[in-house]
Amino acid sequence: MFHAASSSSHRATLLAVAWSINSLAYSIVYPFLLIYLHNVRGLPMAQVGLIFPLMAIGTMIGPPLSGLIVDRFGRRRLLFGSSAGRGVIFLMLTLAAIGQGPFWAFALLLALSSMLGTFFQIAADAYLADLTEPAERPRAYSKIRVGTNIGWTLGPALGAFLSAAPFSLLFGLTGVLCLGCAGFVYRNCPETHHRTAAASGTTGHFSFFRMLTHREFMIVIGLNFLLMLLVTQLFTTLSVYATQHVKISQGWLGIIYSANGLTIVVSQLFLTRVLDRFRVDLHLRMCLGAIMYVIGYFFMAFIATPGQMMLLVATLTIGEVIVQPALYSLVSRLAPPEGRGRYMGMLGLIRGLGFALGPYFGALLFARWAGQPLLLWSVLSGFGLLAAIGFAWTWRAQPHRYRS
Repeated sequence: MFHAASSSSHRATLLAVAWSINSLAYSIVYPFLLIYLHNVRGLPMAQVGLIFPLMAIGTMIGPPLSGLIVDRFGRRRLLFGSSAGRGVIFLMLTLAAIGQGPFWAFALLLALSSMLGTFFQIAADAYLADLTEPAERPRAYSKIRVGTNIGWTLGPALGAFLSAAPFSLLFGLTGVLCLGCAGFVYRNCPETHHRTAAASGTTGHFSFFRMLTHREFMIVIGLNFLLMLLVTQLFTTLSVYATQHVKISQGWLGIIYSANGLTIVVSQLFLTRVLDRFRVDLHLRMCLGAIMYVIGYFFMAFIATPGQMMLLVATLTIGEVIVQPALYSLVSRLAPPEGRGRYMGMLGLIRGLGFALGPYFGALLFARWAGQPLLLWSVLSGFGLLAAIGFAWTWRAQPHRYRS
């Protein structure tokens, strides 16, 4: 690897800062889109709701496309281009808000923004894998998680503070921050791909067929898809269940969700260091994280107070803290250097499918078994249990070289 360990750590920190700016920009406006389009513009909810499927399409198209681009043209160009492109899009949304533009303009621009957001993510994931040795990656990806969650913690608070201002100001501020992120990347993130490929002796030739026939990789992303069907219930089915059936107020729910982000910021690096210190295998980390998700969601059937829900959400958060760095480290280890972007892109596609289908399954099960919470949360937790069993099997099946 062409960077020394200290330099790799510094570059990872700079990338975490870029992620923080990126997530701060988007989270300023994202939680308030429905409020603007429905309450301010007066558009019917049935129409406004179409925004989110269109954005989901963007997030599913983006990963495989960006994976191909990032392997062909390099990481830095896509990091810069996606941030700059989103900046331009949000400045266009600013003009659309000032001019009371049509709904279709907002829908199209937001879908494009979502797609470019996946471009940044895939390029960043591949860039970080280039910078680091396998043993360093859990800590490096943990830094990214901390940076992202700092942005997502501060963004909604800033957006709420500015809520009395015209909504065009939120769009404009988001656009300026995205352009600032592009400038930060341009200054601090030199290209890594070509030098990494040359150092590894790879030719740069790669095919999707080779990736699709990589058995271990396909098993890993398949098990992660099962886990995503459970993970995505946090801000969808669980929020409705908590407010309607447990009678937890929206104020308490907001506090609980804020605690989720703060827990990640506080515990992510510490817990990853502990797992690294005891040399816990990445497959086993995925298994342990899935078990934490299962425990947290299963016992939602028995909650009666905000404090109990906060405790279980903290359990889920620990599962998230364990799973996310392990997942990206594992995929980067399985990917050949010349195909890292496409491996990350395929992972992004599967995660996008999970985010699209998980809330749908949860809504169907909630409509049927809302009055039977033990059955509802047992069935949903079953997805995570299957994933935990699968990762335990892949851990046991690993050859000795994959064990930490």
